[in-house]
Amino acid sequence: MKTQKFPPLAVVLHWLFAALIIWGIFSGFYASFGKPSPAVFNWISFINVSATALFTPLFFFRVFYRMTFRAPPLTELSVPNVVVAKGVQVLIYSMALVSFVSGWLMMSRPVNVFNLIHIPQPLHDPRVLAMWVSIHFYSNALLAGFVFLHVAGVLKHQVMGKRILQRMAF
Repeated sequence: MKTQKFPPLAVVLHWLFAALIIWGIFSGFYASFGKPSPAVFNWISFINVSATALFTPLFFFRVFYRMTFRAPPLTELSVPNVVVAKGVQVLIYSMALVSFVSGWLMMSRPVNVFNLIHIPQPLHDPRVLAMWVSIHFYSNALLAGFVFLHVAGVLKHQVMGKRILQRMAF
């Protein structure tokens, strides 16, 4: 049986956001716990803030676009596996949204987008900012866990001979 693929735009958006989210998870946790030099910390923050500023509107487009087409059926998987896969996908989308929103709301300075655009910080109360920093941290920890489950599930099925990954191939 031939594997049915996602539309090309869905594939591009999937891999673009996969790269952004994986970069954000690793670089963000490294910046928080890896004790980088101030220059490296500032560079990571600059890239993450700029990339997120560019990708937030694209994220909303991605969600809208994803809701407009029917995904190819997961005929290779049992019904419980499909339910788990779709559930994890919803959790990834949800935590990515919380991460993007909390990232904006936790900003304690104007948002500098690749030194091209400066957007005023949305909030100023230090207690509210601290709350959003906490929400951002925990949403990213959950996002990392859900991404791990997603990748582990795909790899498990690939190893078992089920052509799951080919659905998202170019």
